[in-house]
Amino acid sequence: TLPSYSSDLDPLENPVPPTTPGPGINAANTLVVRALNDGQIYAFSIAGSAPGGSSGNASQEETDDPLDGVSLPILFEDVAPSRGPPASGNGIGIAGAVGINLISDTTLAYLSTPATVAATDLTVEADNKTWLLSLTGGAVLARPSGDGAASSSSAIAGAFSLVIINQTTRALVFGPNLDVTGDMTVRAGRDGFAITLSIGAAGNFTGGKTTIAGNISVNVLTSTTEALVDTVSGAIRGDLSISATDEIELIAIGGGVAVGGKTGIGASVGANVIDADVVAALQSEHAATSAADDTDVTVDGAVSVVATNDKTLRSVSVAAAGTNGTAVAFTISINIILGDTTASIDDVTLAGRIVEDVSLGPDSVEVRANDDSNLQAIGGSLGIGLGGNGFGGALGWNQVTTNTKAWIENSTITGVTGTVDVIAESTETDAILDGKILSLSVGAAGSSTTAAGGGLSINVVTSVVEATIKSSTVTAA
Repeated sequence: TLPSYSSDLDPLENPVPPTTPGPGINAANTLVVRALNDGQIYAFSIAGSAPGGSSGNASQEETDDPLDGVSLPILFEDVAPSRGPPASGNGIGIAGAVGINLISDTTLAYLSTPATVAATDLTVEADNKTWLLSLTGGAVLARPSGDGAASSSSAIAGAFSLVIINQTTRALVFGPNLDVTGDMTVRAGRDGFAITLSIGAAGNFTGGKTTIAGNISVNVLTSTTEALVDTVSGAIRGDLSISATDEIELIAIGGGVAVGGKTGIGASVGANVIDADVVAALQSEHAATSAADDTDVTVDGAVSVVATNDKTLRSVSVAAAGTNGTAVAFTISINIILGDTTASIDDVTLAGRIVEDVSLGPDSVEVRANDDSNLQAIGGSLGIGLGGNGFGGALGWNQVTTNTKAWIENSTITGVTGTVDVIAESTETDAILDGKILSLSVGAAGSSTTAAGGGLSINVVTSVVEATIKSSTVTAA
């Protein structure tokens, strides 16, 4: 059994172990500490309207009056009856949908004690695999009256979608004296995806006034994924693996389509942000506030500290307008990826054992930070004014700003029988298309008089990539 802790305390927020170590843990075989957050979130918000024109003439009720409302002069043909066309009908159709999703997840797996932990193999892992599907839509269909009366209606449709997701995933080993005869694995992983679809559509077939359809979509995903071994001592006879991985994917689709009427406006505005930090570390950051000394371990096998940030953002924003008069369509799409990826061995003493004058490891040491972010964005607009003007415009801003760092600092690493690798890299591989940023912005227009269309895409990539060994002693084969 472990010393008691309050269940709502993150050990890094309150990292002081009890003064009495307690009996610790002695597992005959494998010791596993696992936290899993796995599920699906579905969110739907849909609104619709279908106004129909009316003639304005209420149907006359049947009566017993033999004249049936006809005056005597008309009855005896002294005056010709006047029927006239049905009265015209005017109306407006409005539909709006709003979807708001605020999600906060914390997934923690930790082993926090100053006591001795003995096991054949030790595994501490935290996984967040939740995913989201959000659909927001507003649609209007304005129809002509069924009695042949002239009608002049307006149609307005809109959709607003807001998705904010904040997730923390952490696997932590803090403070114990280790006696592991096999392998030790500390792993934190964030997987899954978020799909958001937001559409406003309006159709006006009354020959009437205005048709407007628009969409505003805002998606913000922030996360911290950490795998940490902090302030430990003892021995690991097999491999030591510390890994943190973020593989979230955001797919955002937005559209505004307006068809019919004398004046039509179709618009789509989208803003998508992914801000993800990934940390893997063997460290002594909290030694000053714990009962343990700095991290000092012997490892016979391979040591790997790996952080991987493999987030993907795919965005599609489309707007269209087609009318008998003037049509205007435009899209504005803002897509941003931010994040730090760090892997480190910091303030650590790491060595192998010497048995009968033979060095038993570590076999190798790898510290690797990899950022493989990908951003793909498509923005398009089409404005067609059959009897007037047509305008179409698309504007896209796409930005990837990342910091990728791997280091060994203030540490002593000795007796490595193989290689010591410290690697930081920024790559751009993707299952669909490779590339850090792939973007397309197209604006098109057509009309019988004036037509103008244009697209502008601005792409910014800023990356800091560093691999360092600093203020350390490292000896290896």
